[in-house]
Amino acid sequence: MNQHGYIGLLQIIILSILLTAASSIFLSWKAYSRSQTNEDAHLTAIYLAQKEISLAEEYLFYISPYFTGSLNNQQINLNNFTFTIKTIITTDNHLKKITTHINWQLNNNSHEYTLIKTVYINE
Repeated sequence: MNQHGYIGLLQIIILSILLTAASSIFLSWKAYSRSQTNEDAHLTAIYLAQKEISLAEEYLFYISPYFTGSLNNQQINLNNFTFTIKTIITTDNHLKKITTHINWQLNNNSHEYTLIKTVYINE
């Protein structure tokens, strides 16, 4: 093999190493991006659950302290996700338990977040 054959082989080896490094960088960036998207959806679900609990508390304190049952059942599109929100109020004497369930789909996987708060109502 002459000198030109070795140079061509060396260029092919260097190019394959560069392509392997680039693909590994791309794969790690893709995994990071996917985890960030999942975290964004989870933080949005926490925000929505806290907001729903706050609205349910206002409803109980100012409008109807005797209410029990399903308060809210809706779908919200926020941050490129569709969240299904269901808020339920149950009672035990003067204690009201507000439960908010939030479901969303991400990469064909269903995720759920539940937030529960117990409040005292002085009737």
